[in-house]
Amino acid sequence: MTDEKVRREDCPTELSCSMYADGELSGAEALEFEDHLNRCPHCRALVRALKMERDALVEVFGNTEAFLAETNPAHAPSPIHALVLMGLVTVFAALLRLNFDSIMGLELPWGFEWLSPLRVTGQLSLLFSSGFYFIQEGGSIMESLVSYAGVAALAIMLLCTVFVLARRLPGVSKLIACLVLAAGLSAPAEAIETRSTENVSIEADEIIDDTLIVFGRTARIDGVVTGDLIVFARSIEIAGSVQGDVFSFGRNVEIDGEVGGGVAGFGQVIRIGDTVGQSIYGFGQSILSRRDASIGGDIFAFAEDINVGGSVDRNVTAFGNTLTVTGEVKRDVTFSGNHTAVHSSASIGGNLDVDLPNGENLQLDSTASVAGETIVELWEADQDEDDPLSIWTFVRVALWLAAAFVSGMLLLWALPALRRMPLDDLRAILLSGGIGFLVLIAMPVAAVLLCVTVIGLPAGLVMAAVWALGLYLSKIVVAHFLGNALLRPKQQDTGSMALPLLVGLVLVLIAVSLPYVGWIINLLLVIIGLGAAGLVLFRSARSRMAAA
Repeated sequence: MTDEKVRREDCPTELSCSMYADGELSGAEALEFEDHLNRCPHCRALVRALKMERDALVEVFGNTEAFLAETNPAHAPSPIHALVLMGLVTVFAALLRLNFDSIMGLELPWGFEWLSPLRVTGQLSLLFSSGFYFIQEGGSIMESLVSYAGVAALAIMLLCTVFVLARRLPGVSKLIACLVLAAGLSAPAEAIETRSTENVSIEADEIIDDTLIVFGRTARIDGVVTGDLIVFARSIEIAGSVQGDVFSFGRNVEIDGEVGGGVAGFGQVIRIGDTVGQSIYGFGQSILSRRDASIGGDIFAFAEDINVGGSVDRNVTAFGNTLTVTGEVKRDVTFSGNHTAVHSSASIGGNLDVDLPNGENLQLDSTASVAGETIVELWEADQDEDDPLSIWTFVRVALWLAAAFVSGMLLLWALPALRRMPLDDLRAILLSGGIGFLVLIAMPVAAVLLCVTVIGLPAGLVMAAVWALGLYLSKIVVAHFLGNALLRPKQQDTGSMALPLLVGLVLVLIAVSLPYVGWIINLLLVIIGLGAAGLVLFRSARSRMAAA
């Protein structure tokens, strides 16, 4: 057999050659590989080149021992590692669930339920109280961030320019153009006005000719804001005019003035009493549009009690406990909740579509006007709970497995570093869990902060998208680790990772479907997967930067 045929038929993958050059193959695998090298000049040349590349990286890195420790995993994962990981997660989930049940069993005296974070009223109170604390303590930070974001962009670009010039690379003219662009980006910081005091007031004769951001305990707008209005305060009153959009975060939100754009309101009580040119998005405990209100777009509401009065030019879509319609809705009304009341003064130009526990919870006055159909959908018991082996359960499981498998194969092909997850001992699992918890909490907070600065809106949206994608993919990388540890494939190429991934996904699916502790196991696997993936990608990027 010629050398060319040996190379074409029996040659291992380039990844296996790289693992041999790095000393990552086991003793038996290394002997088998060396036997092939004796017969294949092509692979000998490839291994020699890989070793030279590795030596060059070690020299650039400057610290051979640190480089070897960073790039070489201690051992390939084994079934023991998979058992340790799943056993630790399951035991911890069971302990959490036992304590959770004990806490849930505690009853507070009547009148103090708002103190309990396990009740809806307590959750709302905790949400808004935490938000107000951030507003009061973090207002100056946000103001500085908005004011100096452009300066920071310029400073970063200057540093990049110095770095490139130091390395004598071409393209300096392009960097100067980027500096000019950064200077332009700093201009919006001058087009944003911020007010941060305990009581913020815009008088009736005052005109704010740009976007206004307000931090305080109370905020009252009697004047004119030509741009958007972003308000963080306990009590918010808008009696003047806002020509752009309104973003309000407060305990009590009163809009009795004219808003040219839309309204996104977050608060315990939100009341709309005048003209809103576009749509309203309300999230709170009580949302009310008064009879004098005029809404130019839709109403999307998520609240305990929702009252729709006045005039709505388009649709009303609501989710909550109670919906009351007393005004005119020119298109459809869609509601999912416990109780719906349509008074005699109400007029609905399209369909009335409600999803209720029973038909008696719809109170439709005989004199109310509904131009379209009245559709009442009643709640039904979940068939899957009565019959966990129904065909729809298998369909959902099959779809989830297929989507996760395809996503996992693409992910592991695009990011080969994720094929070796650092979850082979207790310390690594705990470290990954800690990092994952920080990522789970910190990334959405950072994304919100960037979005609020307006200048950082694109970066904030990208960060939020990456965070959401990470939540979905985190369990997939853990599943590949489990399957890899159980099956221990000899090679780590794309073809040999399909079966371990599928086996791991089945194990994860079984674990998260366990009664009593399944949802906690799901959360723990997401946290551990986030941390492990972040740690692997960070180490890989650091090694590449050091080698460059």
